Amino acid sequence: MRYRRAVIFRDMSYDERALNLFFRDRGYETMVVWNIAACPVYGNVPAIPRADLLLCCDVMIAVHDPPRLDGIELFRTQLNQGCRLPAENRALLSRTALTAEERDFERAMNIAWFPEPLDTGMLEEWLERCEARIGLDERLAMRRGARRRSCRKRVGIRTSSSDVGIIAIAVNISDEGICLRSERRLLPNQIVRVRGIAGRRSEDAFVRWAARDPDGYYRVGLTFCL
Repeated sequence: MRYRRAVIFRDMSYDERALNLFFRDRGYETMVVWNIAACPVYGNVPAIPRADLLLCCDVMIAVHDPPRLDGIELFRTQLNQGCRLPAENRALLSRTALTAEERDFERAMNIAWFPEPLDTGMLEEWLERCEARIGLDERLAMRRGARRRSCRKRVGIRTSSSDVGIIAIAVNISDEGICLRSERRLLPNQIVRVRGIAGRRSEDAFVRWAARDPDGYYRVGLTFCL
């Protein structure tokens, strides 16, 4: 058995903390992605259905705010390129009404659409229908696999705009994430901001796991938001 996973594609201006908390409270792990080109279907994936392609998640939500982030384009490309996630387990989140053409696509593909401000009751009803299609025995694809580099570097962690910063020690780092030791506990699926890492375009990361060591410190695994 595994945790259910939600992937959120969002643009730089969207604050996903409420969505992240919603999914965390339901026992999901969440992945936040800033660039639709990070989806594997924009690589060398044949334009035919393939049973050996692993799903990356159980449900997917994309902010639709073209031209910054076009959720319709993302979902259309995924479906054309053989992505195995059921279309019904995808949802658009939009600050403005969809055009007639966009509504036609959304209805034809049976994709959910949630206007802002988000109605969490509607979101919960949709998610309950999605969960009936989720098989927790099916293995998901993982983003991890980049080579890790050992380090011992002080980094700053902030969990919200009003929170006091945390000083932690990074013990290893890769292009995809970082492992650190902290005096303070961080919660799985929590979105944090990491300062002090040279060359990172994004400072946001989500907590993938956390464990307490015998000396009272916490070891924490973070995955960078794309």
